[in-house]
Amino acid sequence: MFDEKLVVHFLEGGTIQGFGENFLPGEGEILLQDLQGKIHHIELRTVKVICFVKDFRTVRAEGDRKDTRFLYQAMSGRKLNLVFKDGEHLEGTAALRERPAQGFFLTPLSDQTNNLQIYVNPEALLHFGFSD
Repeated sequence: MFDEKLVVHFLEGGTIQGFGENFLPGEGEILLQDLQGKIHHIELRTVKVICFVKDFRTVRAEGDRKDTRFLYQAMSGRKLNLVFKDGEHLEGTAALRERPAQGFFLTPLSDQTNNLQIYVNPEALLHFGFSD
């Protein structure tokens, strides 16, 4: 049932790792099965980002990008420079023309990162800017 490896970072701090399904930005919540097998109902408004990851290690070794199908496939788009309210910086691309009102998917600039795709909650952002 839960095919994707996810790492959820919450607005209030803290993370949870587990398995979930693909989702659309407009959905209100996702289901996540943590590594101990417990099911969590996570409201998207409570998250900072949700990372679709290759593995649960924080540092990724060199290797090929996993061939993954997403319900919502972020297209190559404009380069974004994001600064979160907690001071973290993130760059990637997204098929956006302006700052979205709801969450969106960001594709990392490098395929050497552990992140395949990142869901971003715009409420977590201090700065949203296009780099191109």
